[in-house]
Amino acid sequence: MYKYQQSTESVSHSVSKTGAWLTCLRAVSSPNLRLICFPYAGGSANLFRSWANHLPYDVELYAVELPGRQRRFSEPLIGDLSVVLKNLEHSLEKLEGVPFVFFGHSLGALVCFELTRRLRARHRQGPLYLYVSGAAAPQIPRRDEPMSNLPDADFLERLSRLGGLPSEVLAHRELVDLVLPALRADIAMSETWTSSQEPALDIGITVFSGSNDIGVSRDEAEAWRGQTSLGLAVHEFEGDHFFIHEHVSKVLSHICRDLSAWVFTLERCA
Repeated sequence: MYKYQQSTESVSHSVSKTGAWLTCLRAVSSPNLRLICFPYAGGSANLFRSWANHLPYDVELYAVELPGRQRRFSEPLIGDLSVVLKNLEHSLEKLEGVPFVFFGHSLGALVCFELTRRLRARHRQGPLYLYVSGAAAPQIPRRDEPMSNLPDADFLERLSRLGGLPSEVLAHRELVDLVLPALRADIAMSETWTSSQEPALDIGITVFSGSNDIGVSRDEAEAWRGQTSLGLAVHEFEGDHFFIHEHVSKVLSHICRDLSAWVFTLERCA
């Protein structure tokens, strides 16, 4: 499922030490833990800017910034997930040494999950935990026909039906023309990727889902249980695919409670 992020404000607190792919939204002098967030299709790192104000004091916040949006608007779009994963793995090398956890919504859930498996295969430092939101488990077959190559009118109709474009954007062709390329590339990235069958991850997973999400059923959210050997927690909220905007404080409450517990444990083990 897909969402257009209307704000064109650039991320002002980015740091260059990780390159263009990761933006630091909250820097900490001596972090004990990092939260790295992955946006939905059409989104950017800016989606998570407000999260910085709610995290434990010693947790750094990073977010993925794909080419073709915000400060990377002039860069060529990428519709190949393998290319994205390779670049993200390289960017994470610059952050090694501090434990981290991943959060991803929709397309972001798929990206952070596949990146975790890629890091495992290469015996690299991986996340302590996964938070996946608004996404069916990767082993679930797709229910919808591919849409990334549809003509504009059909593509926009499908997006509108799925709740991925607000009416005020659809009413202005110049805005539609601005966001269509990035949305097509992101959707193509998801549609052309097939998750391979691999052993379950040896980290826990928490799933966040919307009760009225027409693209992700309760059973499809629960199916993430097959991707972890350490247990699954599922939290359902009232709302559609983009429930995280309505319930961001509740989502963050779950995440921050866990982050505080991990920081306490890491400090005791140091």
